[in-house]
Amino acid sequence: MDNYTADQVINGVDGECWIDGAKMAEVSEFEAVIKMVYTDIPLAHKLQKGKKLTGEEHTGKLHLFHVSDVIAAKVVQMLKQRKCPIFTVNGKVADPDSLGTTRVSLYDVKLDEVPLLKWERTNVGEFDINFTFGDYDYEPIT
Repeated sequence: MDNYTADQVINGVDGECWIDGAKMAEVSEFEAVIKMVYTDIPLAHKLQKGKKLTGEEHTGKLHLFHVSDVIAAKVVQMLKQRKCPIFTVNGKVADPDSLGTTRVSLYDVKLDEVPLLKWERTNVGEFDINFTFGDYDYEPIT
């Protein structure tokens, strides 16, 4: 991009999240990251090593206000059946002043942990859920 105005910088106030098709208005932060994994390759006649792309690591984080226990309840139900809780997570941000909408769909989402109960007197209930994911679809601003 050659140039932009301050109004075109995306503001997350219009961000949205769905977990297994259910809109989760209590999500206040959404992050999905692809980390490239490289293997060192010794190069002939060079002191430095080269880097060969050999994999990806997919991680993410949701920050939620504690409004309901939908996620924890589903996780507990699955674990009690000795099944791995797996989700599909969709995210979107579409600031009306920006140049468009960014969407991501994450598949085979596995949570690292889920809080069953967390509270602190005089503070609003909120928590983070970290996760990994398998496949993904990405629709960038065009």
